[in-house]
Amino acid sequence: MNFRFTLLFLCDQSHCYSSLISAFVAADVQLLIARNVEQAEALLLRKSVHGILIRHDRNRDDRRFANHLKRTAPRVPIFLLTDQEQPRDPDIESIWRADIGDETITRAMALFFSQVFKPSGLFGARAPIFGEADFLFRGITPQGSG
Repeated sequence: MNFRFTLLFLCDQSHCYSSLISAFVAADVQLLIARNVEQAEALLLRKSVHGILIRHDRNRDDRRFANHLKRTAPRVPIFLLTDQEQPRDPDIESIWRADIGDETITRAMALFFSQVFKPSGLFGARAPIFGEADFLFRGITPQGSG
C-alpha cells in the first residue's frame, strides 16, 4: 500500500501561489484547496487529511480560522504560512515565516511535509512534534534580498 500525504491548503487567492502548489504536487502531496473556512470545514468532514496549511498575508489575519478548523478536526496539525512576524495561537502547531515566492523555499517546504508525514519519514513510527518546526524556515531569505 502506497502512502500519500494529504494537505488542506486554506487560501482565498490560490492562483497567487501557483509555485507553492506546484512544489507540493511535485513532492507527491495530495493538495486540497479551500477558498474559505466553510469550504475547508466541508472538506474536512468528507476527506481525511494529514495537515492543514493556512496562508496569512499582510491584508488579513487568518489565525482566527484555526479555532474553527480544530473543532472540526481536532487531531489534524495546523500550520500558518506567513510573511510577517505573528504570535502563535494555541490551535496552530507551527508558524512558518518565509518568502513563498522563492521556488527553493517552496520546494524545501513541500519535501519537508512529504517526508515528515511518511510512515518511515523523519519521525519514524512516532507522531511528529511541531512546536519547534518553524525554526527551519524562519531565517531563510531569497538570494539577493539582503
